Amino acid sequence: MNNNTILTENIFECSICLNNIVENNNNIISCSTCNNKNCIECFNKMQKKFNYHNNEFYIIYTCPVCKTDKSIDVLDNNNILKYNLKNFINNYLIELNNKIIELNITNGVMNNKILEYKFYFNNFYKIVKYAYIVDKFVFLLFSSYVILLFKS
Repeated sequence: MNNNTILTENIFECSICLNNIVENNNNIISCSTCNNKNCIECFNKMQKKFNYHNNEFYIIYTCPVCKTDKSIDVLDNNNILKYNLKNFINNYLIELNNKIIELNITNGVMNNKILEYKFYFNNFYKIVKYAYIVDKFVFLLFSSYVILLFKS
């Protein structure tokens, strides 16, 4: 009877999927504010984000019951193993790498556009400058022709 009481005290219901979970150090996540308990599978499905503060990396997640933000230190290897964060960190690094590659491609495209517009502007400037010079030359020839015509 006493063993059964201990067993029932250590079995909790996940607040998200409502499955029974046995409390041990590796498969339950409890909220310190509302004493809510979630299983690892539901925790891995929660939306999480990285935060960098005071030279430490944290993963921030929101408790589904009390809606408060909770943080987990990522640099602690025990937390990575306990919360099964390896896949999340791998996916985050892959996504970050893809974003960096995408930004480099976008930066290269923008640099090429800038060089193209610079080329067009320089050529347009040269054309306008030569048209101005030709216009002044034609005006000078025309005015000198008119002056010579009226002089004689």
